[in-house]
Amino acid sequence: NRMRANRLTSILVADDDKLVRMTLRKILESAGYALLEAKDGGEAVEMYRKRKPDLVIVDIVMPVKDGVRTFLELRGLDGKAKIIAMSAGARNGKIDYLSLTKRIGANGILAKPFNRASVLALVGQVLAGEKGP
Repeated sequence: NRMRANRLTSILVADDDKLVRMTLRKILESAGYALLEAKDGGEAVEMYRKRKPDLVIVDIVMPVKDGVRTFLELRGLDGKAKIIAMSAGARNGKIDYLSLTKRIGANGILAKPFNRASVLALVGQVLAGEKGP
């Protein structure tokens, strides 16, 4: 486990919005995390398989494969995966995606818009094994 100690904690951000990925990259890299990016759910699952990041932040509303399906696939690959669900207007039609994701076992919920402090606090909590909001 010694090698792991000097490896940066890696976080995979899956969001179809480039600006959101760039913003999270800035926030997280400035705090010393290594960042991986995926622009959709399929890419996120593939990257998780190859790289086994310490944490995944997944946008719930994405084209191709939405966040809920992505979430379930990641959980299928690794039951202990640490996953934060993220969404803007979480109420898409009648479904409140964030509470749905919470029910299926997200480790934390990040609502957009977010700020640096809220992102880092939640990421720190989840990595430490605590449940986020």
